[in-house]
Amino acid sequence: MRFRGSLGALGLLASALAPIALLAVDGCRAFVGEGESQEQAIGECAIPGAALSRVFAGVSFRKPTSMVQDPSDATRFYVTEKDGLIKTVTTKTGDAPIVFGDLTAKVAANGAEPGINGLAFHPSFPATNEVYVAYDGHNPNARPPLVDFEWTLSRFRTKGGPGGVLVLDTSSEEILIQIDKYDSEHNGGSLVFKNEGGKNLLYVSVGDGSPANEQIQNHPEIKPAQDTRALLGKMLRLDVGARQDGHTYGFPADNPFGTAGTKAGQGRPEIYAWGLRNPWRFSFDTKRPDDLWLGDVGQDAFEEIDLVTKGGNYGWLPKEATHCSNADAERRRFGGDKNACPVADEVLPVVEYPHNGQSAAVIGGFVYHGASAPALEGRYLAADYVSGNIFGLFTSNGKSKLQTIGKSGKAISSFAQDRAGEVYVLDHAAGQVFKIVTGPCADGGGQSTAPYKWLVREGVGDQEGAIAYYQGFQVPGVAVGTYTLQRFGTDNLGVDPNERDPKKLAAAGLTTNRGTYRNRLDLGFVREMVCSKPEAFAAAGVAFKKGDGNGAPPAGCYVRNWRSLTDYQDFVEGRSDGTATLGTVAMTVEDGFTHFYVFNAQGVLATQATLDSEGPKFMPQLCTPCHSGQYRGKGGAVNIGSIFREFEPDSLDVGGHLVLDDPSGTTKFVPGDLTTAQAEWFALNQSARAANQALVSEASVPVAKTGQRWDDTNATPGGFEVNRAAIGAYVASMYPTGAAPALPVGAPEHLPAAWQAQAGESAEFITAKAHVWESLVARFCMGCHRTNPKPFDNYALFQPLAAEQDGVALLTKYTSFDPADPQRKTLVGMPQSELMFNTLNGLDSPAGFPTQGLSLTPDAIQERKDARAAVFEWLVQSSNPTVAQTQVTFTIDGADGTQVGDWVYVVGSLPELGAWNPVQGVRCQATAFPTWTCIVNLPRGAALEWKAIKLFRFGQVVWEREHGQGNRHHAVAGTLTDAVRVTWDDFGP
Repeated sequence: MRFRGSLGALGLLASALAPIALLAVDGCRAFVGEGESQEQAIGECAIPGAALSRVFAGVSFRKPTSMVQDPSDATRFYVTEKDGLIKTVTTKTGDAPIVFGDLTAKVAANGAEPGINGLAFHPSFPATNEVYVAYDGHNPNARPPLVDFEWTLSRFRTKGGPGGVLVLDTSSEEILIQIDKYDSEHNGGSLVFKNEGGKNLLYVSVGDGSPANEQIQNHPEIKPAQDTRALLGKMLRLDVGARQDGHTYGFPADNPFGTAGTKAGQGRPEIYAWGLRNPWRFSFDTKRPDDLWLGDVGQDAFEEIDLVTKGGNYGWLPKEATHCSNADAERRRFGGDKNACPVADEVLPVVEYPHNGQSAAVIGGFVYHGASAPALEGRYLAADYVSGNIFGLFTSNGKSKLQTIGKSGKAISSFAQDRAGEVYVLDHAAGQVFKIVTGPCADGGGQSTAPYKWLVREGVGDQEGAIAYYQGFQVPGVAVGTYTLQRFGTDNLGVDPNERDPKKLAAAGLTTNRGTYRNRLDLGFVREMVCSKPEAFAAAGVAFKKGDGNGAPPAGCYVRNWRSLTDYQDFVEGRSDGTATLGTVAMTVEDGFTHFYVFNAQGVLATQATLDSEGPKFMPQLCTPCHSGQYRGKGGAVNIGSIFREFEPDSLDVGGHLVLDDPSGTTKFVPGDLTTAQAEWFALNQSARAANQALVSEASVPVAKTGQRWDDTNATPGGFEVNRAAIGAYVASMYPTGAAPALPVGAPEHLPAAWQAQAGESAEFITAKAHVWESLVARFCMGCHRTNPKPFDNYALFQPLAAEQDGVALLTKYTSFDPADPQRKTLVGMPQSELMFNTLNGLDSPAGFPTQGLSLTPDAIQERKDARAAVFEWLVQSSNPTVAQTQVTFTIDGADGTQVGDWVYVVGSLPELGAWNPVQGVRCQATAFPTWTCIVNLPRGAALEWKAIKLFRFGQVVWEREHGQGNRHHAVAGTLTDAVRVTWDDFGP
């Protein structure tokens, strides 16, 4: 199966890393673990969603290309692997796959696409002992313009195997069709039986077997897909129970070119339809058996879904979907008029979709008739190999449209369907099989199991803006869908990210710094960071300053992400053929500017990627909020002048390090080595500091001229020098001895002057300020706000967050998530909002919260409690920072209807703050359940007014009870302690 242009194919991505089992559907996402089913969405869906559930738990295949069910045993399935093995596995728990047939000696798999293409059992199997296989073999007699590949359709018999399981008798091969090819790609190869008039006819798809645009070297006259004398680029219809005209098969007389066909004698009698490029996968609707659905992979612009009819011409070549092909020869042929490429007997696609920087190869599927996703009943499903998107075909006002119903992030190579109508997908990279089940509403209707919590900045978080960002690079070869992580690493760091050979890694280690870690702020995901050494960044900066910037040596970093230490270790030690990885973020210093790159799970430059629990994010939305970027969406600055971020070692769970000189000669992964981790991160911080110093100063920005590389008048954002200085100063303060270990992020040495004692402030307020800095701001906020337009090291910028809006402190509003609050949609993106919600609201381990294997140690739990307590203390103290405080204890008796895990809050206010704010931040602890007690510090002598209590359950307000007789007033005592005791009955229901 060939993808458009220079984008890779199944073979090209064979070593790419498999993505996380995650579906994000138009803003709603849910994690689906092995053996789990996606919870059914609640509510009505105008466009239903799809999710994936792993089948054959613990079983992986190598580059799977197709799967079929045994005609006589519903529990048994057969999976073809690209390289030539056919394996069989059952749905019985614990069953390991066995080799059904080994065709590796016959199959030519040395290329991007060739291998086993398809498999079909005779419908009467095993009574009729026939198995059909389509594959690429070597052509020993190939002469130009032919190549050393021939497309083959063969019939085999089976024989008894181990344990009584039937296996393929490879010696029984009977070749039905063998076709010389002009290229290794465009194979087609789907095989499907259909009973017609009592005969079991075999439908076979065959690709054009030619280079891009059928431009066969020195032979422009050869156009196989439109040549009805050839079988390439066709849909065939064979009677395998007959023998005819010297063939080991027959062909129905009513085929278009058969003896009773409408074009009798004008072409090969095997042909059913023609004008196809790469008809990789097709299927019949089991409830409308005359509907033959096909996904035909296009060249470089459009993908198409066809409803194939007998005698139809589907246009390739000169057509690509409904458009004249972009092939130079075709443009010349029609005088440049792209609307003038007529096709005889043309049948237009049911629907087409363009390449958009993400999608580039359609995978035809099935009409759904299963029980696992009832909302998809009767819906044709397809997918795109490159984007991993799963589509449903919808009709509105007489027009058909493909809608994305699931974003799998997987390299879907094929669909399968069992006799119960359930539909499956094959992940070519990870080698896993998944069943399609109900997912969250794709149109955002109903309710999903977990809300999408990334706060989007308008103009940045959309695909069009992200593509514009990459287009603005004007760097040859750097384009969405074509530029790979492998190339990035080799070009900019001198290391191939996929390399696992210890000697080569050791050699690359001479030019790079490397570290592996688990960031507690990223919910346990494992990250591997690799950066050029400081001298490389220094060279890049010197080259820019000396010259015009066009010859600067590139230098950069990449950060690769895995779900767990196990997945990462499997990759490092070579146990996985495509591992469970997330996306990768990379950045370079080139000509004095920063360029950000986001690679998807397959290692291909993409407009968006999944890097943490919050689902896919668009580039540059993904990077710029935390890296001081000023990219404004379409028309914004491309060379955004962003700083390189350091990573604070005390926010890291120790990941581990690579042992490159293991006596076994293989790479090893050693977890939990704190000393090594600290040393690695010291080196990486020095690289980040050097990277910032290599960036150009504001005074060095060339005058913007249209067409020049820097084509934005704000190529370097204002304040960039300040940001760079802030990073340099912080890295220096983090390592005051010039070596690891680093000072903790909350160490008193890091407390900015503005957060220290100021004239007239009470001792309690000074303590509260320091506490909220050490436990919250420095740890969870300053990673971004050190270089944010609102740098919180200036306390005057933080103080306004104590104010309230609609009864909620702004600090809580800005760092938590409330789907009913429209203001959340207008805020600048707040990374890690999910974790901030957890931290600030006391949600230590809610049901369904995706910790991704991160163990909440007692220290981590205490850390969260400290941060929460610091916020509450500061909110109250900031109401009057110059007045001494007293401790007020609220006790609520008889809190019926509450349960363990609930949070009860007192809602009240002080006159200084106006409406209902500070006491709301007081979480009460259950003492003698159902009695709740909460403690808060308030200014002495204040006139406390409180009116209600609220109950939260897992972050949602369950109810709010207001005091029946209006507000309760309490004058805070002038002593150090005070008490208020109420009963549940003081409040209305």
